[in-house]
Amino acid sequence: MTFLLRETSVVLPRDALSACRIIAHELVTVIKGNVSVDWMHRDSARANIRRHVKRLLRKYGYPPDLQDAAVQNVLQQAEALSAEWAA
Repeated sequence: MTFLLRETSVVLPRDALSACRIIAHELVTVIKGNVSVDWMHRDSARANIRRHVKRLLRKYGYPPDLQDAAVQNVLQQAEALSAEWAA
C-alpha cells in the first residue's frame, strides 16, 4: 500500500525511490494512527492528519510549493482506503 504524492512521469533515481518508499511507509503509519471512525466528517481530525502529513513532507524536503496538492492527494487516497482499514 502506497500513497501517490504527485502524478508524474519522471523517472527517479534509486535513492529518490528509496526515499519515496520511506515517506509512503511513514505516511501510512501516521494516517492509520490518526484515523478514527468519523475522521472524514470531523474538521479537527482532518486538520490533525493534514498537520502530520505536512510535517512529514517538510522532514523529507518535499518542495513547499507542491505540498498543498500532495496533502489533498494523500487525504483523498486515505478516504478511499479507510474502508479497508476499518475492516
